[in-house]
Amino acid sequence: MLIKSLSKSEQRYFRLFSSLHKGRKVYIKLFDVIVKQCGKENAEYNETVIKKEFHKEHFVKYLSQAKNYLYDLILKSLEAYHSSLDSELRSLLNQAEILLDKRLYERCKAIILKLEQKAVKHEKYLYAFEAGMLKNHLLLQMGTHKKTDTEMKVNYENGNGYLEKFKNICDYSHLQMQMNYLMLQSGRLVRNKKELKKWDVIIKNPLLQDESKAITLNSEIHMCLALVFYYNVTGDLQNVQQYSARVVKLFESNRNLLIKNLNKYVTFLINLLVSYVTLYKHDELWQGIQKLKNISNDYQVKLSTQLEIKIFEFGSSLELDYYQITSQFHKIDIVINEIEQGFTKYSGKITRVREIMLYFGIACMLLINKNYKKSLLWINKILNNLNKMNSEYELIYFSGLLRLILYYELKYFEELPYILKSTYRFFIKKKKLYKVEESILNFLKKSFKISDQQELNNAFMELKEDIIKITKDPLEKKVLEYFDIISWLESKIEKRPLADVIREKNNIFSS
Repeated sequence: MLIKSLSKSEQRYFRLFSSLHKGRKVYIKLFDVIVKQCGKENAEYNETVIKKEFHKEHFVKYLSQAKNYLYDLILKSLEAYHSSLDSELRSLLNQAEILLDKRLYERCKAIILKLEQKAVKHEKYLYAFEAGMLKNHLLLQMGTHKKTDTEMKVNYENGNGYLEKFKNICDYSHLQMQMNYLMLQSGRLVRNKKELKKWDVIIKNPLLQDESKAITLNSEIHMCLALVFYYNVTGDLQNVQQYSARVVKLFESNRNLLIKNLNKYVTFLINLLVSYVTLYKHDELWQGIQKLKNISNDYQVKLSTQLEIKIFEFGSSLELDYYQITSQFHKIDIVINEIEQGFTKYSGKITRVREIMLYFGIACMLLINKNYKKSLLWINKILNNLNKMNSEYELIYFSGLLRLILYYELKYFEELPYILKSTYRFFIKKKKLYKVEESILNFLKKSFKISDQQELNNAFMELKEDIIKITKDPLEKKVLEYFDIISWLESKIEKRPLADVIREKNNIFSS
């Protein structure tokens, strides 16, 4: 619902915007009542309550029309509140057309020139094309002279150039969106060759094979983002870092460009930081997290609520990663507190996928800290609400595996067979039973029945060797990015805390 999506500042602006209109302000009263009704957590619009509230008002007989009027007015206020370069260019285009219609040719010519220059500067080539067409209309209305035909041809050729650049941006944007769609479907993991083929079809597009074909700055940005998505799912973190850093540097060297493309800048910065996690670049990661969190202050810009939420989601997730790869497991309670505050602040606005990402990260850290019961609570937040999201998201499957490991650690051996059976059926049904998952499930199926310690130790070693062998396949290896099952097995074999095993490995990778 539109009203429910408004931020506090947008609500205030609407009231100010509406106060400038003449006549009775019953629609403002209607707005305030709906805001109050929908402001409560999990509250929904209730028309019966609205009719009861306004039963003495004449407009309640025409409530449907009143709501439509209110909806249109809110959209107009949002358009004014979020005035952008596009709205400025549209305004210049409208002014030029009005001046041309009124035969004020010199003023019209000045506006057209301003429109074209600004559109070209910001790569808004459709507006630049419109400016060129208006130039020709202006030339015809002003009367023919010796240079009219030549000037019209120049405008026509420039217009074709603008359309070519616009199409180039559209083509690269489409490729990036195709990659984005595949990532939303499968997450950051591609586990089989059939899935990988979908990505390979896009990456083989000539536009992504030859970087020189990106003839505009925006085309280059879309190209780099498409490549970042591809290299993310194929596990090529060096290339993720290279293309992300390239665009981050481009934005940071041009403040105006960065502010105009703030959301894209944040996306590239996040991908750069994700590559730092896997490459164990601690200092760069921490500095980048601070940069991400301080964007509003550093660049003196007001962030949209959507961008604020994005920074909270990924900033918190990256902070969990940072404390894990730097072995600061004791800081988990601080991070959980910050994340829970964020959940409260942005209640109802955080996507389910991002919630799961944070729940899973918290659960992993708690498991490392041997706080198994609390870890299980966070995993159950994921698995008890599967109806709320697309069950293809890969973290759901890893959550199922993590729950089994937690049941094992908590010695819930009576319940374990039932959970194993349901998890196994879920994997089979969704066709997600890959080699790593199958090995773990088979191990857990027999492990809790083994009473001899040496036999159990042998089973742990056998599973470890099996997973090491399986994860030589790059498509299987990416599983270890979510939970380091090998370290967990080593902690069991060596009878050492998991935190110590991971700490030791972190020190080796960081050196």
